[in-house]
Amino acid sequence: MAKVKKIQPERTRRGEAVVHKIGAATAARGIAWSIPNQITVLRVLLTPLFIAFLLYDMKIPALAVFCLSGISDALDGLIARRYHQATTLGAQLDPVADKFLLDASFLVLSYLGVLPLWVAILVVSRDAMIVSGALYLELFQGEQAMPPSLLGKTTTCLQLATIFWALLFHFQDGRAPFLEVISAVAAAATFVSGIQYLLGFMRRVSEPS
Repeated sequence: MAKVKKIQPERTRRGEAVVHKIGAATAARGIAWSIPNQITVLRVLLTPLFIAFLLYDMKIPALAVFCLSGISDALDGLIARRYHQATTLGAQLDPVADKFLLDASFLVLSYLGVLPLWVAILVVSRDAMIVSGALYLELFQGEQAMPPSLLGKTTTCLQLATIFWALLFHFQDGRAPFLEVISAVAAAATFVSGIQYLLGFMRRVSEPS
């Protein structure tokens, strides 16, 4: 048994070393379709399915797809960091996939009367501003998009929590308690982070090249 205990950790280390080498080689050669990017694309493809389930009142599948999308979001980032498979495409595609899912969720749930329409409009407007700003920086100034701030990441978490909370009770044919408060907090964070991004964007544009 003592020999087995010594061999198993060594094999584990060797296996991780191989995966690290593969990931490093993938990133070095600029191969875009790494495993994390494939997971991100899968998350994009799951969003229309999630919308269809909601619109056709298939609540359990909708909740399951939303949870799967959230898990895949955490998984692709973990794999990219741990096994050195981060790519430029992944850095651009991952936030787009998140915004696609969140914007669609807020719009459909507001259409169904679960969430206020003004919250959905605020969320979509902020994301449209961020995407437009990123395109402007890349196309006209040749710069990378602004990295997400701590407030921006917190806002995304609050938006995800709002959707999950609404879906959880929508699945039970009930009104989610404190949903108005939770959605209002998420909306406030969305507004403030949008202002923060706008000020940062204006500062970036006004800087001499």
